[in-house]
Amino acid sequence: LSGDARVFSRTEAGTLLRNLLAIVLEHRSEDVKLLKAICKATDALLNGVDILQKHVTRLQLRYSIMKASNKEYGSDGVGKRMPRYLAIIKLHHHHKSRTLQRHRKLPCNALISSMVRQLVLLATYAYKSVRVKGQPALLSCCRRYTSSCELVLPMLVRLLEVQPRPSNEHDQRVTGASVLLQTRFFQGQMMRDWAMIRRFLLALCRSDHNDKVAVHSCLVDLFNTFQSNLYLVPLDLPVKKKWVDPEGCAGDESFLKYEGHAELLMMLVRMSQDRPNLHWRYSLMIVHSIVAMIRDDAEVPVEVWDVIMQGMVSDISHLRKVCFRALGTSLEMIKTTQLSKEDLSGMHRRH
Repeated sequence: LSGDARVFSRTEAGTLLRNLLAIVLEHRSEDVKLLKAICKATDALLNGVDILQKHVTRLQLRYSIMKASNKEYGSDGVGKRMPRYLAIIKLHHHHKSRTLQRHRKLPCNALISSMVRQLVLLATYAYKSVRVKGQPALLSCCRRYTSSCELVLPMLVRLLEVQPRPSNEHDQRVTGASVLLQTRFFQGQMMRDWAMIRRFLLALCRSDHNDKVAVHSCLVDLFNTFQSNLYLVPLDLPVKKKWVDPEGCAGDESFLKYEGHAELLMMLVRMSQDRPNLHWRYSLMIVHSIVAMIRDDAEVPVEVWDVIMQGMVSDISHLRKVCFRALGTSLEMIKTTQLSKEDLSGMHRRH
């Protein structure tokens, strides 16, 4: 190139975008069009054209159906003849599959980590038009770069329980974090580690300071999505993730702490007993979580039954229904299968 013109490397372009976004967030945080443009440029730099697994699966299904309906045999009854467009579809599927595999599990350096942190801010920004651009970019980064999910997921969970001064900006950020946490990717990552499940329940049940109806609705939808998967989590999950604790998370609030199924139940029991004036929606979340974790392959502390008995005489009809259902399920679990009423040999003892 002539003169002073030269080609920027990917690292230089990333550094430029990171510094530019930091300046814009500090001095021109209301410029939505500029933030959307920077978000699109960051997504193109970090992810290029991201290929999703569902698109590859859809293309494979299309090829299989067309192949079955267009199969022709040669004059000898053995040789197969296919139309030319089927060969193009097969080549397209093969190319997408290889590209998908090649663009996964890339290393994450300091520059990419700092840009991912900025994408978290954009994906949970106060303006929805900015969040719409930032959320797909953040999801693509978490799929593409190793250890980026360990950094992003604790930040999103921590955002649910932070209690700043009441403002519309914070409510919008909580809404953005709830939408992201409901996605299949983050739900799948969350359900693979009991430490993250424990920390998510703690943050969600402590988010009752968000008193707007719209935010309540988002948090309830998030809990319903989470609860539908909680029944399927085995107790002996291996620890594969090393979560990065956000600032201010230590001790009991760490994302790495998990001392067993009984300790998690006792944490929920303490939350229910220590906060008698808790909003009924969040009390229902705690009781739903306790009921979902009552299972026949794990011992249940006695204090859990105290919470269920108290819920059976509660003034809230939803809470009474859940507790009555939990008591019936528990009685079915401990019901003996012998014809006699006594189990003298101990064959059918659960614990």
